[in-house]
Amino acid sequence: MLAVILLAGIIVGQESAQKLSPLAQKTLERRIEEMVIERMEDCRLKAIADAEIIVDSLIIKEALDKRRLEENFPTKPIKPNLPDTTFTGDSLNIKPLFEDLNKKPIDQ
Repeated sequence: MLAVILLAGIIVGQESAQKLSPLAQKTLERRIEEMVIERMEDCRLKAIADAEIIVDSLIIKEALDKRRLEENFPTKPIKPNLPDTTFTGDSLNIKPLFEDLNKKPIDQ
């Protein structure tokens, strides 16, 4: 008996949900149309942004390829070899700059 009452309540609830007033039905349809338009605009803007990225990449690649194919474009210069010299230690002896300061104590 309880199952029959619950089933009847569910069926009546579904029927009343399907039957909307004309004003509510018109509002629902208008909202659905607005959502469709908004989604389409979002998709259009995303498609444009994606296309701009692809086009920019293609333009850059084409410019680089064109520059590489030019006959007069200079190539990278060859790095010269380092001279074959070896550095030895300094030939001068190390001594203090101010000999007087090292010999005399400073009194204050």
